[in-house]
Amino acid sequence: MRQFTAFVLVLIAKVAFSQSIEVSLENYPFISPYQATLSSEGFSSGNERFDVKGNEYEVSILVGRPELRYKIWMQEHAAPAIIIIPGFVSHYRGDSALALANLFYQNGFHTITIANPMNYDFSRPALTGGIPGYPPSDTQDLHRALAAVTKQLNEKSPGLFQNYNIVGYSSGALYTLFLAALESQQNEKDRIGFQSYLAINPPVDPDYSLSQIDESYRVYKKWSDKEKKANYLNFVSRIAAIEASKNRKEQIEMIKSFSDDTLRVAIGSTFRLKLAALFQVAYADGYLDPLFEKGYLKDLRGTYSSYSRRDFYKSIEDNYDFSRYIHEVVVPYYQFKDPTLDAKTMLFRSSLYSISDNLRTNPLITVIHNKDDVYMHNSSSLEWLKATLKNKLILFDRGGHVGNLYMPQVQEKIIQAMRSSRIP
Repeated sequence: MRQFTAFVLVLIAKVAFSQSIEVSLENYPFISPYQATLSSEGFSSGNERFDVKGNEYEVSILVGRPELRYKIWMQEHAAPAIIIIPGFVSHYRGDSALALANLFYQNGFHTITIANPMNYDFSRPALTGGIPGYPPSDTQDLHRALAAVTKQLNEKSPGLFQNYNIVGYSSGALYTLFLAALESQQNEKDRIGFQSYLAINPPVDPDYSLSQIDESYRVYKKWSDKEKKANYLNFVSRIAAIEASKNRKEQIEMIKSFSDDTLRVAIGSTFRLKLAALFQVAYADGYLDPLFEKGYLKDLRGTYSSYSRRDFYKSIEDNYDFSRYIHEVVVPYYQFKDPTLDAKTMLFRSSLYSISDNLRTNPLITVIHNKDDVYMHNSSSLEWLKATLKNKLILFDRGGHVGNLYMPQVQEKIIQAMRSSRIP
């Protein structure tokens, strides 16, 4: 009988550790993933006071480039440190980065924020490639930058940093998992030695995710001119009311009043501003010149000047989306450097599929995701994530794209995931 009981317990343990951890979010007010995604503002606002409490440091990464800036909030005693990599093209002082930093700081961690590798505050000081958006190359540069940051901090405050951990969200989560894979392949001399990696809502396949964002933005093209104007004015006025309101229940009801189509356009528009920023930095810094010389981007060439950028922005709006950025900027740019590369190979190497072995075997990884994050996965890629990560995946039933980080249940899981980094 004892042998049978022991067998059953072992079997139960094997099943438990072979499955993702699925969590039903309690008291979450949104059903629509688009409403949920927009509600991320509820997490990222109100951190101005926390921002000013931190110190801003600079460190040199590449010769002849400006110094890389980052921000740190330190405990008064020795503690583990968390480095936050924010979402797509986001700044190290962006709202969501500050909110996460505040959460970790309040739970006893030193907290550091660094710009996303696709943000100009990272690409100009630290990106060797010039054109961001190819994760295998970007991650090498990110690792070099983090080595310089951790070295500087250890020299400034010896003994205060017990260990370093990486937390990334959205595309920052993709870089987090690529960092984990890179570190596991390096020799002891080159390894930084991160204690743990937490990836929140990573894209499985960035090409798919960006195509979904493009689709969201294009919804407005179905509208008549009259509908465009009415929807725009209605959205702006209600967003202003949401931001002005101090009543959380009132804010929730106002978010629920938007149609999914309106929300999709709003989400797509937010990302479109980041697309224009990517092109602007690449154009101003001369990284598009090789593409112009090879006949690429003809409708963009000559539109940018220090006197006027109206034609430049009009060309971006009329002719470009993320698909064109990836396939007509990133892919050919890196093909010039390595003619053996083809688009299919590059897209695969940019996805989580390319590091599946490390995701499967690396014990330092934790991923937190939402079932209804329509931008970061589809049903088949979600099943792949579950099968690959098993119990290293914490899966909430709702929340859209990073739209539940303000919920106590989610914050509890985030902090629990990092507790293993603590030294008694």
